[in-house]
Amino acid sequence: MHRNKSTTPMGRTTAPPQRPGARPRRRRSRAGLAWSLGGLIALTGSPAWAQQAGESSPPDPARIERPQAPPLAEQLPGADAKYYPGALRMAPRWPDDVPREPMMLFREAPRREIASAQIWLARTKFKPGVIDGRMGSNTRHALEAFQQEHELEVTGEFDEETRARLAEAAGADGRPDLIPYEVTEDDVDGPFSELPGDLYMAHELECMCYTGPLELLAEKAQTTEELVRRLNPGVDWDSLEAGTLLVLPDPVAARKIEGQATRIEVDTERLTLRAYDAEGNLLVQYPTVVGEDFADYEGGMSVEGLAVDGGYRLDPEMFESIPDDKEVVFLPPGPNLPTGNVWIELSGDGFGIHGTSSPSTIGHTVSHGCVRLTNWHAAELLQLVEPGRTEVEFKR
Repeated sequence: MHRNKSTTPMGRTTAPPQRPGARPRRRRSRAGLAWSLGGLIALTGSPAWAQQAGESSPPDPARIERPQAPPLAEQLPGADAKYYPGALRMAPRWPDDVPREPMMLFREAPRREIASAQIWLARTKFKPGVIDGRMGSNTRHALEAFQQEHELEVTGEFDEETRARLAEAAGADGRPDLIPYEVTEDDVDGPFSELPGDLYMAHELECMCYTGPLELLAEKAQTTEELVRRLNPGVDWDSLEAGTLLVLPDPVAARKIEGQATRIEVDTERLTLRAYDAEGNLLVQYPTVVGEDFADYEGGMSVEGLAVDGGYRLDPEMFESIPDDKEVVFLPPGPNLPTGNVWIELSGDGFGIHGTSSPSTIGHTVSHGCVRLTNWHAAELLQLVEPGRTEVEFKR
């Protein structure tokens, strides 16, 4: 997930999903998908989906109750350790073979500075996406939004004044950027998946799980495999054991985002997604990638349903790389699905907001389909929206 998969079928971006039973729509990219009902937790008004589930008639929207947003580990299967890891628990001591200032492992001083900025931003509502120590558009947009809210000069740069205010907002004085972390049994026990190069063959897997502990821990720390390796140069990742001490970024906010998102604004030019409450207060800003269908789109939709750990309906007719004479198959759930583990159904024709198998591509590539976030951001947004009450606006 943390490497560039753009040259393989597993890393293809996807078109808007087809509802089961719907007539396939060919697009220029011929890419398409749909979620199974296995992970459906709330959906309002969708006859095609209801028929797939064996319902004799569409469900009454008034009778569908939205979960009261319990802790993520309770709401989402596998959330506590596998798909949606929460805050990292600091180990009682530092690894003996890692310098006390591990950021010095970066030869370039700017990367150390930017990595700190990204960790601090991740603790606020202005999310930078993947922590990689590189100043890209995601980090600049997050810095600009932070500067604007705090009435600083909006430059998108990590200048001294911004650094001081951001350090205060992130609680950096009493909380280190990097922490010692003790590998748990859950981190190494799996299940893990060896992903095939052919996306179609993935239907034979039991799950689209992480490929190993390194990928799981990188997502746990909202970073890249490369940065985790760099911070832990002496670790043998092929034989990692529980109890091993590592050093990881600590990006998780001390308090979770509170409030109900009544409006989502997707900026298709800056590639940001902003969620607001009923009073117009900004709850959170994420980097995103939008599909070519939204490139010039300006208008509104609404959230219709929420799904977690759903399957992936792969129709060969919608993929150029797969012969049309092959049967439709369903890929199993897992964080390495092209759509990740979270699906937020929109009122548009099969459109949604979802996760991704390649978080490093968020904000940097063009999708052929929907609105993509990192898996951890999609899981967070899931708890802020409500079917029938959250509007989604697309703007340029």
